[in-house]
Amino acid sequence: PKKYESLKIYLGISLKRPIVTRWNSTFDCISQLLTVQDKLLDNNELKLPKAFNSSDIQFLKEFVRCSKPLACAIDRLQADKSYYGVLPTLISLKYDLKNFIADEIVVDCKPLAEAIIKGVDERFQKLFDPSQLDADPFIAAISHPQFKGRWLTSFTEEEQKLVHQRFSE
Repeated sequence: PKKYESLKIYLGISLKRPIVTRWNSTFDCISQLLTVQDKLLDNNELKLPKAFNSSDIQFLKEFVRCSKPLACAIDRLQADKSYYGVLPTLISLKYDLKNFIADEIVVDCKPLAEAIIKGVDERFQKLFDPSQLDADPFIAAISHPQFKGRWLTSFTEEEQKLVHQRFSE
């Protein structure tokens, strides 16, 4: 408790702790750590057994950049009580992660981003297929004024036509 109090005074914030039942809590904790990165690098004051270095901070920044689309998607999906945002949110998540992977500056977290995309693809495979009999997620999203058809650009022209056709039925 004494060390925690002195750390709290030095950093000027009370550090959050990850909670096992809330995945976003790890993202939130690391994001908070980065707000005091200069103080974390100053081990003369902190006297940590293993000090943070600039490589650690760089990795944490990259991790936050990689995890942010997933954290935002989870927050959005947990807050929604309707079906219309599921498909556009998942497509947006994949789009953001693909852009992250394409960034040449990214060094350490490409495998994490690729694993998230693979997991989303596997888990929601049927949801991403407009030829499935259940077109509800497509119709729900395309009929909502917030999304309309903007999110359809990740599908082929043929798939887009199929969605519009099903919407018109």
